[in-house]
Amino acid sequence: MKDPFQSVFDPRQYMVSNDFEIFYYSDLQFHSVQPHTHAFYEFYFFVEGDVEMELGDGVFPLKRGDVILVPPGLTHRAVIRDGSVQYRRFVLWIGESFFEALPGACRYVRGRPGHEENPVMSFSAAEFNTLENRLFTMLDELHTARYGREEKLKLSLSDLLLQLSRLL
Repeated sequence: MKDPFQSVFDPRQYMVSNDFEIFYYSDLQFHSVQPHTHAFYEFYFFVEGDVEMELGDGVFPLKRGDVILVPPGLTHRAVIRDGSVQYRRFVLWIGESFFEALPGACRYVRGRPGHEENPVMSFSAAEFNTLENRLFTMLDELHTARYGREEKLKLSLSDLLLQLSRLL
């Protein structure tokens, strides 16, 4: 049965929204994408799979609970090592000007100490579960037509980024 929050993979590497977009992907037999860049921030929350991330000149094997912030202009791609293993991840795109307008505590992740040497942020199962819950809250809101939906999405995004910053 398909997860109601699951997105069908779209190979586009540009945003439709000016603010942010969030996706939850779960794939089998997924093929690696070509190295690319974009003009927005990408948060990549790795759930499962046999994957490594190429970021600039570095290659980083991933495990559940890893989060990567890909800044605008950085060449990157996920490389699938074994396509027979389920590949699940959340991808959050945030426009540069929208990101800059967020409260400072939500932007801490961008300037965290050591991020240039090691762009992979690794979290324990419990810590990642709190992030994953916030991501599913955002997806739930995205797929509804409730009163105050847009405001709730923006508040949920701030809450997610603040929690990520606190964990760091």
